[in-house]
Amino acid sequence: MTHDHDTHRLESGVRHHREVNLDRRIELWTVEDAARELHPEMTVQQIRALITIAGLKPVGKKPPGPYGGRPAAVYDGEQLRHAHAVIAPLLIAA
Repeated sequence: MTHDHDTHRLESGVRHHREVNLDRRIELWTVEDAARELHPEMTVQQIRALITIAGLKPVGKKPPGPYGGRPAAVYDGEQLRHAHAVIAPLLIAA
């Protein structure tokens, strides 16, 4: 089954129908992952600027490793690739 249909009742009593695509898999990237994977390459600082300019929000947190530490924010890899294609030429030229 490709889609799951979910219906919610809003406060006004009107039913809201929402379709959820279960086929889409989100590739989760940290800022460091994006700096390593995107081409042309960008620094971690440039990736942070790209995220800010594009208005991207984290989709979750990566659990800390065996030594603890603060969980790293993770972003949708597809959104990062799209933002990179549009904005990176401007940041790299600067």
